Amino acid sequence: MILQVRRWLIAAIVLALVGAFAVGQVYYLKIHTVTRYEQAAPGAAVTVGDATYELLTLKTTPTVPGYDGEPSKPERGEAFVVATLRLTPHEADPSSALCSLDLLAEPHHSWEPTDYSTVAPPADSDSCDPLAQGRQVTVYLTWTVPASEVPALTGVVVEPYTGAPQIVLRPPA
Repeated sequence: MILQVRRWLIAAIVLALVGAFAVGQVYYLKIHTVTRYEQAAPGAAVTVGDATYELLTLKTTPTVPGYDGEPSKPERGEAFVVATLRLTPHEADPSSALCSLDLLAEPHHSWEPTDYSTVAPPADSDSCDPLAQGRQVTVYLTWTVPASEVPALTGVVVEPYTGAPQIVLRPPA
């Protein structure tokens, strides 16, 4: 009799653990599989995490400076998109402020920047260098995207690194 109760008790514990794991997985997938976006007003400055961002321009360009300083043209079927942002870091180590920016096109296609620069025209730099706390800086980001996606470009996405919706910065009208 005690052996049978013990078996039922073990089965109930295992069933409870499997149920708790299944509920946790469903909750995790619900949060992490649906990317949510919240569009900011055109040209609005938005504070997300450790920095304030303002998209000044979002344009396609036929060339960008290459690693050797010579103009670089996109491959066939691709286009260069350059965003000019005003960024003000608020934390002592705001190195993630630049690393959290992606280009967005409908329906929810996104690209990571290929170049980051704090000089105009954009110089070639493939790292998001740390920025000085509290000092406003103009940042130029470059993306290489399929030319067919250019008409569908929506803006620059700021990743909040929380469960909150991602903020879409739009250029001034």
